[in-house]
Amino acid sequence: EGLEGELMERAGFPALQQMGLRTIAMVYVTHEAGIRAMLQNPAPFIAQLLAKAKAVGLAGFDVDYEPQAEAPGGTLSEGLRGSFMDFLGQLAATMAKNGLTLTIDVGGCPTFNGFQCAGARGMAGLAQANCMHTFGSRSLSEFKQLASGDMQGLGAKWAPGFEPGNMKEGNGAAFKQILDYLREEGVSTLSTWEVHESNVGPQPQWLFDSVNSFLDGPD
Repeated sequence: EGLEGELMERAGFPALQQMGLRTIAMVYVTHEAGIRAMLQNPAPFIAQLLAKAKAVGLAGFDVDYEPQAEAPGGTLSEGLRGSFMDFLGQLAATMAKNGLTLTIDVGGCPTFNGFQCAGARGMAGLAQANCMHTFGSRSLSEFKQLASGDMQGLGAKWAPGFEPGNMKEGNGAAFKQILDYLREEGVSTLSTWEVHESNVGPQPQWLFDSVNSFLDGPD
């Protein structure tokens, strides 16, 4: 976020790439005016992403799709919602053609401001959908309630999301229970905003231990 991404391009991504990590840049898709321009004429937006991936050496992009309507208390207009999946399909196909990974951050299922889980589930070129429904999880029972429908809606493309303010010190056991449950259910991906939030201070060791255990599997 520093200097609209300039710091990541100059220092962050090169450092991560030297560690042998695949780097995917988050693209904020939030304001209605920008969303309207993007949907009405996708070609320039997609071309800019391809050029940025080549210039920075990125492996792909994560679209942080959180529409903020211009009118206070309003929602994204019906016309924009109606054209979103066509745009996403075009973007996903182009990313796949160029060997790039595409993911998206959404609220959850069955729909979210034009994003349709049923359509995304079978969309070639879209690797996963990171669902923000589960941000408020503080226990396994709460997680199951918040995630209701997401797993069924997205199938293997579902990546439940976690955010810093919720899984604090003292919730390590609950976080492990949630990840153990996900692994038992055959979920292979998750998405966390836990680590990058510098304003919440150092992250507890149990966070990394639990994620490593989830990634490593039962063996």
